[in-house]
Amino acid sequence: MAPVPSVIRTALLAEMEGYEHLLFEPMTQTDLDGLYALFYSALGAIIANASHFIDAIALGCELTFTFPTAKLIGWEDHWAELEANDNVFVLVVMAQVKAKRVKDGATRKDVKVALIRLMYERGYSREQVVQLFIIIDWMLQLPKAPGREFIQAVYAIQEEKHMPYVNTIERLGNDKGEKLGEVKGEARLLKKSIVSKYGQCPEWAQTKLNAADAEQLEAWAERIFNAETLEESLSV
Repeated sequence: MAPVPSVIRTALLAEMEGYEHLLFEPMTQTDLDGLYALFYSALGAIIANASHFIDAIALGCELTFTFPTAKLIGWEDHWAELEANDNVFVLVVMAQVKAKRVKDGATRKDVKVALIRLMYERGYSREQVVQLFIIIDWMLQLPKAPGREFIQAVYAIQEEKHMPYVNTIERLGNDKGEKLGEVKGEARLLKKSIVSKYGQCPEWAQTKLNAADAEQLEAWAERIFNAETLEESLSV
């Protein structure tokens, strides 16, 4: 494989030093624009010095890019290290590992509560706590009963730590409840339309209505006016 000319390699390494902060901070639009510009600049420089690459390609050579990878589940064997590390992203890794391993609702609830407690104990800012809560809540979803127990446990932790972010968490729960209520309302209206047109809503149709999301229900509601059969109305 033909080497990248040293002058190009040196220039690229010098430019990349300006992006070391991305190892620890979120990427901004300015960072993204800069990386795009760096990519096209490097590509142009390589093309301008590509005569030796052309000879290599003619001989059957190829250019290969190799990137380091990390298997998150492998960190399960280093759990104590994760617990001792206060990097914000570490909690996301821990949540992902448990999401893959723990399927039982009650056990998953206990794991989720432990992660939330760890989050509060690390003294993160209010904004960081809220964002981490959203991510962990999404990764480790719970059945209804353990979900209620989890929220009560969160309230207890907040009271113990004197960090009253309850209103934010309640709002997250309320938003979910409102969306679920909207979906159920759409399903009831569609069922009435089905009964009105076809005389009944059989059990298989009710099962499909219960499992559908808002987008699917809306599509069925539009289709029912022109469909000749119920099966056609509720086809996916």
